[in-house]
Amino acid sequence: LPEPSSVRITISDVLGREIITLVDREFFAGYQRVAWKGIDASGSQVGSGVYFYRIAAKGESGKEFSQIKKMILLK
Repeated sequence: LPEPSSVRITISDVLGREIITLVDREFFAGYQRVAWKGIDASGSQVGSGVYFYRIAAKGESGKEFSQIKKMILLK
């Protein structure tokens, strides 16, 4: 992150249903790491397949960033 930012990362399935919100908090500037353990919001394991993660960040200066990427979960 180029500056302190409010960050939200969500995981969705191929039908667009939100599986879990991994992160919804403030981060300091710099490199960050977040790991998903393949669980949903209730703590249950999800099945192998294609999922999408969305990263949305808003910096202190008001700059906004949003991106959606595809990933494959294999077990």
